[in-house]
Amino acid sequence: MYRRHWKDSLQSWSEPWILGVISMHETADHFVQHLFDLYGPLAVFGLLVIAGVGLHLPEDLIVIPAGWEIGLGEFPMFWTVLAAYLGVTLGDTLWFLVCRKFGGRLVGTHWFRKQAHPKRILQVKALYDRHGTWVLLVSRFIPGSRTVGVAVGGLVHLSWGVFLLVEFSTAVLSVGFQLGLGFAAQRGMSTSGPLHWVTIGVGALLVGTILVMIIVWWRRSKSGRAQIPRARASWLREQRTSSKPGGKTPEATG
Repeated sequence: MYRRHWKDSLQSWSEPWILGVISMHETADHFVQHLFDLYGPLAVFGLLVIAGVGLHLPEDLIVIPAGWEIGLGEFPMFWTVLAAYLGVTLGDTLWFLVCRKFGGRLVGTHWFRKQAHPKRILQVKALYDRHGTWVLLVSRFIPGSRTVGVAVGGLVHLSWGVFLLVEFSTAVLSVGFQLGLGFAAQRGMSTSGPLHWVTIGVGALLVGTILVMIIVWWRRSKSGRAQIPRARASWLREQRTSSKPGGKTPEATG
C-alpha cells in the first residue's frame, strides 16, 4: 500500500502559497489522498480518465500531487509519468468522442451543462470560428478551459486527426509541467539551502501573477471593457435538431 505524505508534509511548513496551489479543496483532496493510498499510480490514471469525462476534479489536483509523490520516492517515476499521460489523453479522447457522437442530444441536459455551460460553449464556439484549431491548443494550458474547448471541438466535428495531433502533443507539455512542479516543490521544500528559497520565490511569483491577471480581468469585465464574443444561440439549437432522427448531421471541421 502506498503511503500518502505530500499533504502532511506541506502542512508542516508555513508557506501559504504552496498550500493554496496544491490544497484546492479539502473534500476533493481527501478523496484523492485515499485513492493514492490504496492504488498508487493506478489511481492517477483512473482519476484522470474519470475527470476527463465528468468527474468535477481539476487535473492539477491529481497530477501535481503525483509529482510530489515521485519526489518523495513513494511513486515510481516511469509508471507515474505513463499513468498521468495516458489518463489525461484517454480522458480527453473519450470526452471528445462523447461530444462528437452524442453532444447534440446531451447539450441541453443538466449533466452536460455542469461540464460545459451553454454560455461558455457559445463563447468558445466564437473563438473557434475566428481562430480555428488554435483554440483547442491554447485551452489545454488555461485552467478551466480544457473541458469546454474539447467539447466544442467535438460539437463542430473537428477531425480526429487534428484532435489527436493537438491532444497528444500538448499533453506532453502540460503533464510534464505539472509533474515537474510537484516534484520540484517537494525537493525544494525538503531542503534548507538556496533551492528552498528559490522554490518559495518562484511559487510566490506565479501566484502573484495569477492574482494580478484575475483582478485586472475582473475590473475590466465590471467596466464592460472585457466583453467576450459569443456565437449565435441558434447554433446550439441546431445541434439539438441535428441529433434527432432525420436531422442534418453537422459537417466535419478541420
